[in-house]
Amino acid sequence: MLPDRPSKHPETLSRIVDGEAMVLVQQPEVVTIVLNQVATRVWELLDGSRDLKEIALLIGDEFDVSQATVEADVREVVEDMGRKGMLDMESSRTGEGGTA
Repeated sequence: MLPDRPSKHPETLSRIVDGEAMVLVQQPEVVTIVLNQVATRVWELLDGSRDLKEIALLIGDEFDVSQATVEADVREVVEDMGRKGMLDMESSRTGEGGTA
């Protein structure tokens, strides 16, 4: 189950190079995950203050994508990030915290 207002896991490290995020995640060894341009923008917006609908609205406006399409895509991207250990699944579940 995704947090209401997802945020980055506090132990992830990331850097954006040429519009793509490179994210280091401990799983139990360190793994590098490279995100495409849209997923990178989602990653940037995961600060614990926005829910998925708010993130999808921003992405849809920025990339000129229909709302129905972008909502499904954002949910899929964020669920994948959660499976890969990129999200703080505890502190942002209640909407009370989780800093990026």
